[in-house]
Amino acid sequence: MVKISIIIPVYKVEKYLRRCLDSVLAQTFTDFEAILVDDCSPDESGAICDEYAKKDNRFKVIHRKQNGGASAARNLGLKTSQGEYICFIDSDDYVVPEYLETLLQTIEETQADIVQCGYYEVIDGIVRKDERERFLESYTSQQAFGLLYGDGRNDILDFVMCNKIYKKDMIKDLCFVEGLRCEDAIYISEIMMRVKKVSVSNRPIYYYCRHDDSVMGQMQKEKDDLIMSHILAYRQVAMYAETNASDYMQKLSNARLAAFYVSAIKNNMLKGNKQLKAMLKEDKKRFSFLKNKRIPFIKRLVLAIGS
Repeated sequence: MVKISIIIPVYKVEKYLRRCLDSVLAQTFTDFEAILVDDCSPDESGAICDEYAKKDNRFKVIHRKQNGGASAARNLGLKTSQGEYICFIDSDDYVVPEYLETLLQTIEETQADIVQCGYYEVIDGIVRKDERERFLESYTSQQAFGLLYGDGRNDILDFVMCNKIYKKDMIKDLCFVEGLRCEDAIYISEIMMRVKKVSVSNRPIYYYCRHDDSVMGQMQKEKDDLIMSHILAYRQVAMYAETNASDYMQKLSNARLAAFYVSAIKNNMLKGNKQLKAMLKEDKKRFSFLKNKRIPFIKRLVLAIGS
């Protein structure tokens, strides 16, 4: 068994992949395996993966015969992994040489189930400076879920998968939902409901890269699709919370779901959308904080979340 498994889904990233894999090769901590899941990439990404596997046997390549998306690739990587701890790195991102060493040292010293680090934003190759004062704090599951869902400071925990290290025993039976956007939000939420302790350092040791070719369009259809994706994701979280979380966590997940229904209403998405109307009707029972039945339900929902 290796100490850390790094899972890297790969799809159409030939332009950035070597930078990512070189940063993994440069790690000061060496007891790791890097599982590269080539998701039937149409460019040279798969060949680049094979190139690194030939040069270093810690790199293991899985070539999928059919594209299944990031969630399917992560699930396959997780199933294959042998490590005591799990990390995820996106194939167009990269990490500092001390990335694994720092995360491992922190999770062992704090005895946490998850450790989150800070990250630099890299926009079209330009690294944004992060001059915030550094901290390392630990939280219970309930505290962490509250921070994640905005009950208090909202700049501590995030829904990003790739700036964290996880105890494998904590996540090995938890699968990413396939075929949905916002899958990270579902996965992180469900993890937070089952952990005992989460440690957070805002020291940036991960480079999160955004490119012109990956920026979402701002057209109305794209906006509507994103809102719908969030509703589907947070419905999943709310359903999981019903049987796996405290009342406090259930209330927060229901409030987050309600907020996205309000966004849908404000964007006039209910008109002609039978699926969305049916979901909202089914989810009314979750919004027990809306008591005044003399006001129409949709108006109560908008008033409760805010204008």
